[in-house]
Amino acid sequence: MTPKNTYTENMKVLLDEMNLSILELETITKKRDSVTQSIFRDELKKLKEQLNIATERFSEIKSAGEQSWEELVTDFEQVFEALKRSYRYIRTQI
Repeated sequence: MTPKNTYTENMKVLLDEMNLSILELETITKKRDSVTQSIFRDELKKLKEQLNIATERFSEIKSAGEQSWEELVTDFEQVFEALKRSYRYIRTQI
């Protein structure tokens, strides 16, 4: 298995886990009162947008050639780290 394949398989798992975690936050939020729901609706929307950006960057890595994919990793990892920070912050607030 190539380093690119190993990396993309690992990152795919992390993106899938993050997606499930965001869905879990939505479920938790829906069980709260309407004020809490309205407060976190926008925050969850932003979180989903960050997930979409990370997924787009991940797609760029997957479609890049064996020679150039590593150049895209730093950008993806920065986006993914920002997503994780946002998730952790929202998780502590709900």
